[in-house]
Amino acid sequence: MGELSKTAKTSQIASGSALNRGSSVARRRARDRFVAYFSLVSALDRPLPQMTPYSRHVFVCTGAFCSPRREGVPLYARLAELLERAGLLFGTTRVKRGETPCLGVCEGGPIVVVYPEGVWYAGVDEELLERIVAEHLKEGRVVESAVFHRLGA
Repeated sequence: MGELSKTAKTSQIASGSALNRGSSVARRRARDRFVAYFSLVSALDRPLPQMTPYSRHVFVCTGAFCSPRREGVPLYARLAELLERAGLLFGTTRVKRGETPCLGVCEGGPIVVVYPEGVWYAGVDEELLERIVAEHLKEGRVVESAVFHRLGA
C-alpha cells in the first residue's frame, strides 16, 4: 500500500520533492564543491611565492628501475657540486635541479633530462655529467653522443 504509482513518482521527480526528500548526499556534494571552490579562491588571494629567474632545470632519475644500483642518487648530489663550480647556482644563468624516482624510461639509466630544451641523456655517469654541466649547461652545446631523445622529436 505504501508504494507510489508510476505517475505519482514521475510527478514527485518533476516537482523536485523526491530530490529534496532523499538528496542529503546531493546537498552534501554541492556543499563540498562550494567549499572546495572558495578554498581555492582564498588560496589564490594569498601572496604567491616568488621565483628567482633561472635558465634551465635538470632532472635526475634516482630510482631503481632504469638503474638497479640507483647510480642516480650520487649523481644528483654531485650535480650540485658541479653547478656550484661552474657558477650556475645563482643569477640569470642559474640551473635548478630536481630528482625523481622515475622518468618512465626504465632502462639505460641513470637518465638525466635538461629543460627547457627537453634533451634526454642516457647512461649518465660522473664523467658524462661533468660534460653535460660544462658543455650543455654552461656553454649551451648539447652532448649529442649521449642524447637518446628530444622533446617534440
